[in-house]
Amino acid sequence: MKYNNIVIAQPELEQIKDILRRAQFAQEKTYRLAWEKFKMELKEARLMGYEEMPADVIRFYSVVQIETPWNVKRSYEIVPPEKADLKNNRISLLAPMSLALFGYAQGDEFEWQFPVGIRSIKILEVANFQPKAKMEAV
Repeated sequence: MKYNNIVIAQPELEQIKDILRRAQFAQEKTYRLAWEKFKMELKEARLMGYEEMPADVIRFYSVVQIETPWNVKRSYEIVPPEKADLKNNRISLLAPMSLALFGYAQGDEFEWQFPVGIRSIKILEVANFQPKAKMEAV
């Protein structure tokens, strides 16, 4: 892990906590496991202001390119639940993939529990576009 712990923008932390408080994960084991792991990572997270955030860290509205163990490359935009749009590769923070990626950085490689089992993910590229302005618009 590039920064030793996940990195979270301080202004986004309360929104993340609010989203997680309202989420209903109890019925689906995979979602519940992803949620629990993410909550544990949040406890150890390195908090920063927007101005201090490294440009390569995944946060709300980041566009992320990943590679799976099968050499499949995919790109996603991480968004609040109400902005999710799978047809346009905008995935909710509550999706297991978003929970796995949030706070990690370009170049990180790690394993995560998904509905199909434990899989490794390599983060190839992270692009961030005006996170502060977009977050204020939420």
